[in-house]
Amino acid sequence: MASKIIKSKCPVCGVSFTVPVPDNAKVAKLQCGKCDHVFELKVADPDPMPEGTIIGDGEERDPKGTVIAPVKSHYEPRLECEGKVYALHDGRQTVGRYGEHVVADVRLNVDDRTMSRHHVVIEVKRSATGVSVTLTIDEAKHDTVVNGVKLMKGDVVALNDGCRMRFGATELIYRD
Repeated sequence: MASKIIKSKCPVCGVSFTVPVPDNAKVAKLQCGKCDHVFELKVADPDPMPEGTIIGDGEERDPKGTVIAPVKSHYEPRLECEGKVYALHDGRQTVGRYGEHVVADVRLNVDDRTMSRHHVVIEVKRSATGVSVTLTIDEAKHDTVVNGVKLMKGDVVALNDGCRMRFGATELIYRD
C-alpha cells in the first residue's frame, strides 16, 4: 500500500507528475503517461515539514497560531492500472491501449484487445475556484464503466479521487 507521494519529471519529455510509493521503497519504477518512457527513480526520505505547517488544505501558522499563509493543496491527477501510474496533464488528452500507430496521448501498456486504442477523452481544467476532471467516451468500441455505471458514446462523467473504471476488461483507478 502506498503511503508516501513522490514528485518526478520525465527525463525525456519533461512532464511532471506525482506517484504513490510504499514507505519502504528505495527505488520506484515509473512510466511516463505522455511519452511511455520507463525509468527508475531513487526514493529519498522526505524533508521534515517546517514547524507550524498543517498538512492538507489548512493554513500555515506560526507557533502562536497566527496565520502566515494559506497552504496550497497539491493536485496531480493520474490513472493507476496494473501497478503502473499514468500522469494526466492539464487540458484535453485521449486515453487508450498501447499499440503500433496509436495516437492516444496516454497509452496504457496493457494486453487487452477489448480496450480501444483511442478509448476515452479525459480533460483536466484548473481555475481560481479549483480543478475539474471529466471523462468523455470517445471512439470506444468496447464497454466503459465508471463506478459500476456503463457509459455510452458521448457520455460525460466527472471524475473524483478513487473512481473505479473499466475500459474493456482493464480495471483502472483515478487518483488526484
